[in-house]
Amino acid sequence: MTIETQIKKIAIIGGGPAGIGALNELIHTSKDGKSYIGVKDLSSNEQAFGDIVVFEKNSSTGGLWNKDIIEKALDPQLPNLELENYDKAEEVYYKYKIPENITNEYSIDKPLAISRKKNNTDIYQWSNSGVYKDLFTNVATKYMTFSYDKVVPRLNRALGPLQSAWDVTNYLEKVVKDYDLKKYFRFYSSVENVEKINDKWVLTVRKQVIADDTEEKFIINEEWYQEKFDAVIIANGKTIPYFPKIGLLKEFVETNPDIYITHSKSILDPEILHEKKKVLFIGGSISAVDLVQYTFPRPLNPSTVFLSRNSLPTYQWVKNLSESEGITVKTRIRNFIPDKQGVEFEDGSIETGFDAVIFATGYHQYVPFLSKEYLKNHPRALDFYLHSFSLEDETLVNVGYNTDITAFFNRLEGYSAAVAGVWSGFKTLKSKKDQEAWIERQKTITNKVFHQDVSQIRKEYVDDLLEFFPEGRNDPFGGERTSFPTDAVEAIDTIQKIFFDIKEGKVDGKGVFEVLE
Repeated sequence: MTIETQIKKIAIIGGGPAGIGALNELIHTSKDGKSYIGVKDLSSNEQAFGDIVVFEKNSSTGGLWNKDIIEKALDPQLPNLELENYDKAEEVYYKYKIPENITNEYSIDKPLAISRKKNNTDIYQWSNSGVYKDLFTNVATKYMTFSYDKVVPRLNRALGPLQSAWDVTNYLEKVVKDYDLKKYFRFYSSVENVEKINDKWVLTVRKQVIADDTEEKFIINEEWYQEKFDAVIIANGKTIPYFPKIGLLKEFVETNPDIYITHSKSILDPEILHEKKKVLFIGGSISAVDLVQYTFPRPLNPSTVFLSRNSLPTYQWVKNLSESEGITVKTRIRNFIPDKQGVEFEDGSIETGFDAVIFATGYHQYVPFLSKEYLKNHPRALDFYLHSFSLEDETLVNVGYNTDITAFFNRLEGYSAAVAGVWSGFKTLKSKKDQEAWIERQKTITNKVFHQDVSQIRKEYVDDLLEFFPEGRNDPFGGERTSFPTDAVEAIDTIQKIFFDIKEGKVDGKGVFEVLE
C-alpha cells in the first residue's frame, strides 16, 4: 500500500551530522512506508518525499566538522562587550537585515542581488567550528558513526576507540559521497528567516556569492530569495558561545590588551596555552578539561593552571582530571581585577598575574531564523515532543537543536527515522494532550547524567521514538541496553590516559596522533 503524503518539499537547515542523517533517512523512506536505510542504489524504490533541500551556510558538508571552517579562525575572541546583555544569544548574534523589498517574486533562479561592505554583522555570526588542532573525540567511534554504515574510519591506535576531528570530518564526507547526498545541498546559503504563511513555510535565504578584497574595501556580494516548503527540519546545532556576565570584564580587557582572552570555541591551536605562564579557565565542563591538558607539561607546584567552576562535575572522570595535581579549582568568579591581571572569587580569595583567560562556558540554545512574529503567535513552537516534533506544528521538527546530550549519531538517527515515519503518512503522533503531558514530565526530570551511558541515552532519546519508525527501520542502537558497554568504558579510560600522559610529558600534546603505542 502506498500513501500520498502531503509533505512533498522539505527544507533541512544545517549540513552537519544531524542534517546529513536526516537527509539520508528521508531519501531512504519509500511511498509504501518502508525504510531502505543503508541501501545505496535507490533506483528501484519510489521515494516518499519529492524535493529535499539542505541549506548549509559554509562551503561544504560537515557542519562544525567542515574542513574549511576548521582550518580558518573566523570568530571573534569575545562578544561586543559594549552590549549590556552580552550573555544573551539574541544580543551577541547579529542578524542580517533582510532587504525591505524582498518578496516571493525573488527566487533561487531570479534572486535579489546586493553588493555591500563587510560589517559587524558578518563578524558576529559565530560560524566558526569549535574544533581545534589536535582535538580528539570524547565519545567512542561506534557512536559517532551511523549504525547503518558499516564502514569504520581509520583509527589511530593511540586514541583507541576514539578518533581525531579529521577522522570525523573524513567519515562524514565519505557518507555524503557514498550515498550521493551532495546534490541535495545548497552551499554558502544561510536561512535568515522562517515563517508560516497559510499552509506553507516561507524561507528567506541569503547566499554569499563571492567576496573580493578590492581597493582595501572588503566587498560581499549576496543573493537573496524566498522559497516555500511543506516542512522544515532544524539541524543547525549550537554554535553561539555563551559568555557569563562577570563584573569588570570589559575594563579587564581594555586594561590588558596583551592578555589572551577568548572562548574555547575561538581557539584554533591549543599550543598557545602551553606558552602561557598562568592560565585561568572559566567553566568546569568537558570542554574545559579537554583544553586544560594542553597547558602541560609544566611545574605542578605552585600551580599555574586555575579552573573556576559553579558546581561539582557531573562525571567522575571529569572530576578526576580537573582536580589532579597542578590544577587549582576555585569557586565562581565575583569580578575581574583589571590593574592586577586578576580575579576575585566568590569565596573571597584573589588570584593575580594571569596571562590567559579561557571561557569554557558552553553554547546558547538558539534558533535565530524563526521569525519573532511566528514565535510570538506560537509560544510553544520550541517545545519538542519526543525532543523532535514541535508542539505547535508537526511539520516543524528538531534533529539537532535544543540538546545538551552527547553527540551520539545513533540518537540523531532516532529523531530522523521517526520524522520519516510520521511525515510519510504511515505513522501518527499521539494526541496534543499526550504530547503536552510528555513535555511537562520532561521539565520535572533533573540531574540527567549521560555522556557514555548508552542505556540512559537510548531510554531518554530513542526508545519512545521506535514506534514511529518506518517499516523495516532497525533500532539505531542495535538493541544495546548496557549502561557502559566496552567501547564506552574504553573511551573514558583512553581520555584519562592521554590526559595524564600529556601532563607528565610522556606524550607531546601536539603529536598525540603520531604515537602508536
